[in-house]
Amino acid sequence: MALFYQRLADRNINITAISVVEYTLHSVVRMVVDNPLASLKILDECCLACDETDVLLVNLPNGRSALAELARKPAL
Repeated sequence: MALFYQRLADRNINITAISVVEYTLHSVVRMVVDNPLASLKILDECCLACDETDVLLVNLPNGRSALAELARKPAL
């Protein structure tokens, strides 16, 4: 993964969000990047398996109740 992260940095690709779950034999890394197509190409070059999915990305203000206020809004 270090090579992948370095290649992202070399291409000026930013990671907006990341989640890592470690298991005994492997890990699952979920990330949101600002250039998905280039990131998928780099993953392929590094021989790293991946799946692409749509996500909802919400920018919230830094505050105690921001997530609670979002949760109270009706679902779309």
